[in-house]
Amino acid sequence: MYHWRRSPRKFEIDSDFLDRLWIAQGGRCAYCDVAIDDETLVLEHIRPLARGGRTSEGNLCFACALCNEHKGAMTRGEWLRSLGRDTQRSER
Repeated sequence: MYHWRRSPRKFEIDSDFLDRLWIAQGGRCAYCDVAIDDETLVLEHIRPLARGGRTSEGNLCFACALCNEHKGAMTRGEWLRSLGRDTQRSER
């Protein structure tokens, strides 16, 4: 007998969410704190999908393209530790 499972509700990334995130981050990269704009920002998974992260409000941030590329599949804490930076607020 097959049991139907409900899929978890997908988080929808809409312009309101992106605006709130932009304001919360002050237009700066979540990792290196450099000012970013529409040309240089990337919507980034804090805990990568490859490491069990989800596309959810608490797991997304804006990053500059360089940090996003170098972070790869590391978590935020791993990435910051690899740079020798404070990780006190690194894991959500």
